[in-house]
Amino acid sequence: MKNNRAGFTLFELLVSIAVMAIITTAIFLVLATGIESWQYATDRLLLQKASSDLMNYLMDGGYDSDGIRDMVELRQAGANHIVFSTLWTDNSHAFNKQENKNQKFILNRQYKAGSSVPIAQFRPPGDSDFKTASVSFKYGASKKPDELDDEITVLDKLTDLSDIKIIFTPDADQDESVQKVFYWDKDNKKVYETYNGATKELIEHNPGVKVEGVYYMYFDNLNQPVIPKQDGFVSKDELKKITAVKIYLFLSRNNEWQESTSFTNIRNVGSTGVSITAGTKIPMPLPDKIRAFSVGNLFGPRQSNNNQISFTATPNKGSTWKITIWVAKTGDNMLNFMRYAIEYPPGKIVNSSYVNQKFAPEEFINLMSVDRSGMYDYERDTDISGELVRIRADEVTLEVTRCDFDGALLFIRP
Repeated sequence: MKNNRAGFTLFELLVSIAVMAIITTAIFLVLATGIESWQYATDRLLLQKASSDLMNYLMDGGYDSDGIRDMVELRQAGANHIVFSTLWTDNSHAFNKQENKNQKFILNRQYKAGSSVPIAQFRPPGDSDFKTASVSFKYGASKKPDELDDEITVLDKLTDLSDIKIIFTPDADQDESVQKVFYWDKDNKKVYETYNGATKELIEHNPGVKVEGVYYMYFDNLNQPVIPKQDGFVSKDELKKITAVKIYLFLSRNNEWQESTSFTNIRNVGSTGVSITAGTKIPMPLPDKIRAFSVGNLFGPRQSNNNQISFTATPNKGSTWKITIWVAKTGDNMLNFMRYAIEYPPGKIVNSSYVNQKFAPEEFINLMSVDRSGMYDYERDTDISGELVRIRADEVTLEVTRCDFDGALLFIRP
């Protein structure tokens, strides 16, 4: 009688189990590899996004805010910590024709003396865009944050109920709320921003991403590094030299790393100049490479008739060159460029003259053309033979030795 078996022999069962184990292992390995690849891709994408977002914010700011690229004054420069101020937008005004017939507006923060004159923009009812208006500016005597008296007058005729915004450089010495701070917390591996009394974490919506390091390097207008001191910060005297910043970022997620770097020139330093006071020191382009050298935005004269600004250009070899200008106040909110003197070396006057030229505080005096002969100015003129000022050096340092104004703006371009 024939025995028809419906089941497996022991050997067949073992073979089936082995085959199933091999298939299961293969499936597991494929899935594990896929999950690992997916995890790696996820880590890389999140790191790249977080790194890009953080760098963009540090450099350019977020919506309706500015970053390092648009600073107008560097306040502290550290290896992992930077403090600066940007242009301030005062949008607290609306024009009411009945209450403000003279079209005068008080700035809602203290104006920084020596910076560019405030810009006023207006938007009539129903319009979508702001338009720039002509203004006159009156610098107030108060420096206290709660005693505001800096005033602009809009010279263009305004439409009733127009929105007004005023853009200007705030005085961070008098009001720390206008400072912006970017700092890296080494312990919890996060980056924070403090501005206008509020602190927030940057790139907070990137789960698992850690900021392992944020490092800043600083450069002057000759692209020479400005080195922080042992405490990790650039000295106060060196801050004015800085015209460019380089940022290094190091981020991690699940043992994956992302490094990035970016370099930027500070826009407003190159375009508007350097705010100066007595004691300011900055690198000076060599005489044969300088294209612009002027001073202006002279607000807050401390005397009536004898306000002086003096500059010395000291080379690493050879004699120091010095220029002094005298400026007087007039009764119509104007200034009078009275005279100048050039010394080479200091103590030996080689050229001086009375000028008696009236000018507005926001205008600039060209220090390369006050000596019309070209024989004694700082610039090297190849078309003038017999120049008496001859600076032959590798490095020159410009120092403001006297400034009888609350602030002034120095414009230098190589």
